[in-house]
Amino acid sequence: MYNGNFYIDDVNLEILTNDKKWKSIYRIDFEKGIDDWKQGTGRGNSGINNLFKGEVSTVKAKSGNQCFNVYGKEVPNYGTNNKVGKYSEINGIKLYNEVYGEGTYACGITRKRRFK
Repeated sequence: MYNGNFYIDDVNLEILTNDKKWKSIYRIDFEKGIDDWKQGTGRGNSGINNLFKGEVSTVKAKSGNQCFNVYGKEVPNYGTNNKVGKYSEINGIKLYNEVYGEGTYACGITRKRRFK
């Protein structure tokens, strides 16, 4: 998901119960708006990417009259950006990284622990 419009509709979140049956725990079709939705993952600004915006839309609704539109503009193509991406070999491991902005950065590699 990068730049452009992305439409979702008829969201149904289910869990598998202990008796191996699927149970719906959240459902929304966006016909009454998005009052119970908020941006991010729930802790302060965690999970918020301001390059993406969202709104209820009447374009491309799967059922009913409304859907949710997530749109991105000028979002970098992280992970495949040849202008800033490079490979570094560290301890025999070839790592890909992209650097945006200026300053110092560190890459930490933890040694694998062996358990008996």
